[in-house]
Amino acid sequence: MQGITFLRGVLVILGYTALYIAAREASVTHWVLSAGLRFTAMLFLPARMWPFVIAGDLIGSLYYRSYRLDEYGFAWLFTAVALPPIATLIPVIALRKIRWLAGDLQLPKLTLRLLNAMAAAAALNAAVSVGAMELVHYSASTVRMPEGPIYYYGIFMLGNLMGALVIAPAGLLLLLARRRRARQLIGNINAGFGHEIAASITLLAGLIYAYYSLESAQNQDIARLLMLVPAVWMTCRYGWVGAVALTVLGNIALRLTLIQVSDLNLLESQVLLALCSSMLLVFGAIITRLRTVATLHQVQSGSYLQLARRNLLQADMRAHRLAKDMQHRHGMNNRVGDPSCLFDSSSASHATAAAAARWFRTTKRTEVQRTIDAMDLSMIESRGIISALTYGPLAKLLFEENISFAARLSSNAASLPRDLQLVIYRLCYSFTVSLARDHNAARIAVRLSVPRHSASAILAIRARPARWHEKRRELPDTYLDDEEVDAIVRTFHGRIHDDRAGPRRSISIILRTWLHHCS
Repeated sequence: MQGITFLRGVLVILGYTALYIAAREASVTHWVLSAGLRFTAMLFLPARMWPFVIAGDLIGSLYYRSYRLDEYGFAWLFTAVALPPIATLIPVIALRKIRWLAGDLQLPKLTLRLLNAMAAAAALNAAVSVGAMELVHYSASTVRMPEGPIYYYGIFMLGNLMGALVIAPAGLLLLLARRRRARQLIGNINAGFGHEIAASITLLAGLIYAYYSLESAQNQDIARLLMLVPAVWMTCRYGWVGAVALTVLGNIALRLTLIQVSDLNLLESQVLLALCSSMLLVFGAIITRLRTVATLHQVQSGSYLQLARRNLLQADMRAHRLAKDMQHRHGMNNRVGDPSCLFDSSSASHATAAAAARWFRTTKRTEVQRTIDAMDLSMIESRGIISALTYGPLAKLLFEENISFAARLSSNAASLPRDLQLVIYRLCYSFTVSLARDHNAARIAVRLSVPRHSASAILAIRARPARWHEKRRELPDTYLDDEEVDAIVRTFHGRIHDDRAGPRRSISIILRTWLHHCS
C-alpha cells in the first residue's frame, strides 16, 4: 500500500512540475497562473499528497530561479522558492479546519469561503515575493526596482489573485461534479450551454481582434470592458457554472491583451475584472442556489399533488359506492330522511358522511338515482373516456331531457392517466348539468383536446340556450361546487375560464399532470 502511495506521489510530482512550467510560461507579473495552480492543488488534493506537491513546486521554482543564485544571493533564493508553498498552506489549512466541504453544503457559502482563502493566499504570497525582493543582494551590476515595496505588493497580490480566479473555481466545479451528494448544488445544465459557450468564445475573440486593430487607447479600454458582457450574460443564464466558465475565458482573453506591465489602464482593467469575477461568482452561486431550492420545492409539490390526486380519486369512488349503498337502503326501508343517519359512527367518519351526503341535496329519490347512474364510471374503466363521454350515462341523461349533445374528443384522450380521465368526466358532468339546468341549454357541445405525447387536456363546453317558450329542464344537482372545481384545477396545475353567465354560455379548463408540468 505504501508503495502504491509513493508511486502516486511520484506521478503527482511529475504532473505538477509539468503543469507548473506550463503555467509559468503563460504567466506575467500581474497574472500568475502558477500561484493559482499551487493554491488549487493544495486545496483539493488530500493532505498526504502535500509533500509531493511541495516537491514539484520546489522543482519548478528552482528551474526558473536557480540561475540567479550568484547574482541575487541565497537568502533571496530560499525566500522565493521555499516560502510560497508554506504561505499557501496557511489559508488552505484554515479551510480544512472548518470542514468547508462537509455538512450542509451551500454554494454561496462555499464560494465566499473560497474567495476569502484565495485573497488570503494571494496576500501572503505577495508578502513573500516583496520580502524576497528586499533580500536581494544588490551588486554594481544589479538594477534596483524603480518603485517602492507597496507598489509591487499590489502588483504581486493582483497577479496571484488573477491566477487563482482562473484555476480554483474550475477545480471546485470539477470536485462538486464528481461527488454524487454535492452534484445537485451546481444544478442541471441544458443542451444550449455548449452553444452559448461557443458564442462567448467567438465574441471574446472578436473583441481581442478589435483591441489590436484599434489605435486609440480609449477604444482599447472599451474593448476590454466589453469582455465582461459574456460573463454577465452566462451568469444570469446558467448561474454559478456560467460564471466559472466565463471567469476562466474572460481572464484568458484579458491575458492575451497584456503587453506592457506598467500600463496603468491595463492594471485598472485587471482590478475591475478581478472584482467583477468575484461578484459574478457569488451572484451566480446565489442564482444556482435559488434555482436548486425552487426545483426541490417543485418536486416536493409534485409529490404532494400526486398524493392529493390519488386521495381525490379514492375518496370520490368511495363516496359513489356509499351513495349507491345509501340509495339501496332507502329503497329497502322505504323512507327518506337525513342521509347521515344511515352511517354507523363507529365505522364511518363525519367527513365521509358529508362527502356522501352531497348525493342527497334533493329529496327526490329519482334524481338521486339519476345522478348515481350518470356518474357511473364503469364505462371509463372498461372502455375509456372517449366512449364514456360519447355514448355513456351522461349522453343518455341529456337525451332523456331532449338536449342535443355533441362530443368532439381527441384520439389521444385515451392515453391520459386514469385519474385525469375520471376528473374530466366529473367536470364534464357538473358543467353540462349546470348549463342545461341553470341556463336552460338546448344544445351542448363538448370539445376535449389532448396534444400528442402530452399529459395535458383542454376541456371546452359550450351551450346554446333554448327558446323562450321551451320549458326548463329538470336535471339533478351538479356534482361539484365551485370551490371543489377550483381545488381540482389547482391540483392539476390548470386554469379555468368560466363564462357560463356571459353571452357565450361556455366554460373551458386546462388540466396538466405533474410530469407534463415539469417538462
